[in-house]
Amino acid sequence: AANTINEWAYVEDEKSLDNNMTVNGANYLIVNNYGTVADPTATFYLYTDKDQASAETIALGLNAKFSNTKTAIWDFGNLKYIAASGLSIQAAINAASPGDTIDVAAGTFNENILVDKRLSIIGQGSDVTTIAQTQAGAGDSKIGVVQLAASGLSDLEPVLLQDLSIKPTSLAGISVGRFTEATGQSVEYVKLDHVKVIGTNTSPSTEQERGLHVDRTSSLSYLVVENCAFDNLTYGWYFMKDVSADTSNVQYVTVTGTTFNHNNHKGIYAEKLSDATFTGCTVDQNGFDSAALPSYFAPWSAGVDINLKAGTYSNFEFNTCTITANAIDESKEGVGLTVKGRGTGNDPGSAPNLYGLYPATVSNVEIFNCTVEGNERGIRFGEPGKNNTTPTNISVTNCYIQNNVQHYAGADGTEYGGVVNTLDGVIVGAEENWWGNASGPYHATLNAVGAGDDVSDNVDFTPWWNEDSLWVRSEELDVNGDPSPGGTSFADVGNTAKGVTTNGGVVHGTEASASDTVIAFDGVGDYLSLAHSTDWNFASTDFTIDMWVNFEIQPTATQGILGAYNGGLNGYYLYCNAADGFGLHVKNNGVWSAVISHVPAVAGDWHHLAIVGDDGTVTLYVDGIAATTTVTTPVNSGGTGLVIGRLTTNLNNYYFKGHMDEVRVDNTARWTANFDTELPIHP
Repeated sequence: AANTINEWAYVEDEKSLDNNMTVNGANYLIVNNYGTVADPTATFYLYTDKDQASAETIALGLNAKFSNTKTAIWDFGNLKYIAASGLSIQAAINAASPGDTIDVAAGTFNENILVDKRLSIIGQGSDVTTIAQTQAGAGDSKIGVVQLAASGLSDLEPVLLQDLSIKPTSLAGISVGRFTEATGQSVEYVKLDHVKVIGTNTSPSTEQERGLHVDRTSSLSYLVVENCAFDNLTYGWYFMKDVSADTSNVQYVTVTGTTFNHNNHKGIYAEKLSDATFTGCTVDQNGFDSAALPSYFAPWSAGVDINLKAGTYSNFEFNTCTITANAIDESKEGVGLTVKGRGTGNDPGSAPNLYGLYPATVSNVEIFNCTVEGNERGIRFGEPGKNNTTPTNISVTNCYIQNNVQHYAGADGTEYGGVVNTLDGVIVGAEENWWGNASGPYHATLNAVGAGDDVSDNVDFTPWWNEDSLWVRSEELDVNGDPSPGGTSFADVGNTAKGVTTNGGVVHGTEASASDTVIAFDGVGDYLSLAHSTDWNFASTDFTIDMWVNFEIQPTATQGILGAYNGGLNGYYLYCNAADGFGLHVKNNGVWSAVISHVPAVAGDWHHLAIVGDDGTVTLYVDGIAATTTVTTPVNSGGTGLVIGRLTTNLNNYYFKGHMDEVRVDNTARWTANFDTELPIHP
């Protein structure tokens, strides 16, 4: 057996053999794959059953002795490859078999890698494990730092990249196919988990710097992206599409908790995409500096630009996403989010992109519970001036759409607003949104008194959120848009602007998981009160009372949340205690009825509560799930007002301790079935 680095053996089935080196009691098998003493240019495979540190030392020694050699380490004990600092990830990939795991150490690996088999490549964290490469270092401007050429078997057995960062310079971060080429590759079942692809924001920008790239005729399907980042690039994502009979697509895409921020041109640009869901994602400050872009790019900066070509596409969902401050530096046609199908209407294109010969058909776009704020335009459907006829079946609901106004210095940009519809013959459903003002969005003929964001023709914006009878919220921000706690004045921003009285020490507070301020109650005499109004009497008509609550400690004794009862014949109150969890009591002509959820409050967690009257049946929803019982009794107040933060209007007890926000009352049945996957925006 060999015992020094000067000697090695070549064998066929390496993993099944005994060791040929022993160092400090640890066993190793060292194999040089097809190399010779004179020309050791291939990979060494180093197999060990323990003592990773010694294995790394030997591997580095092999690399140093034979300058053209890269060494891979196989860990017998944990059945995985190890790419230690100073070694090569590609060497481990070359050595691995489909289904293997490669454990990548902390450090920076300056290389390109080709993932050509189903592997799990796992770093030590996206802040400590980095794969970096420059265009010069790669020697090829058309590849990615990570080139994907293999598919997984299923959602449970994907190609996995996890807990690492990728830093491209004038290259794609992750690529399927080659930049501007038509390679026709097909990759399926890929998962990116806590992967950060971070560019250089180079100025002038280079179009090659794309976080995730798919070439003109390649396909990527069953892609899962969780808690990742595609930031500081030219494009966060760029999916190219041939305008031809080509049927390539990027399809079945699920993205959660991911950022597409501060990219030179666009956060996402997709010429092909279908069956895609984005949940809890942030798209912020893309197209932030027009000086970094060529003159023909700058007018079209965007947060998300789904610019579909030559194919049939459907099912786009944006849920609880934040789309802010995009395309606000001299971008003539800039927008936060846009979806369009090219080739329909007056959109024939020009050679080589003859859209009219291969038109795109697009349907089913759903945008809900999102914040769309401070963009050049908020949301736009269709290409300006082209009278496209798709997408169809569009819904924009339960969103905060505000402060989307012109920043471009010229006067020749197309229509501005929170929602802009340039489609021919398509109505955009945009009901139940907040437009920045209680008076609703501005439309010259349909709502000329609206002081919120503008809306274009063919946008159905009625009713808007501030047709609420009551809406008490905390949103105290300083001039920089940061939370500004401490104030004690609260207002009803609903459509009748009722007076709200602060009692005790209720303040605008802060909470770690909240994006702005919250209503803070200390549990000792703190509550908000409003005078009697017929708006608190619902009888058997439709209504909704909803809010977010966060208890400081889990309630044992009763804590009142909201009440309109003073000990008389009629009234109601919402509460929480250890025995019932969240509960609702309703009194009608002296007879009590109750809905008991038996769902406990979790201290420190936000819970959404909704009392919904629908055609005479009253349901209590906790976090979007209906309690198992309902009541059918009429719901009317006690006639002495409404309190928030305690149980009744007349008793000095049962106070709420914690945080609350977005307390709303309206005269519609906002929800009539479980909505746990479509909760309103979290405070």
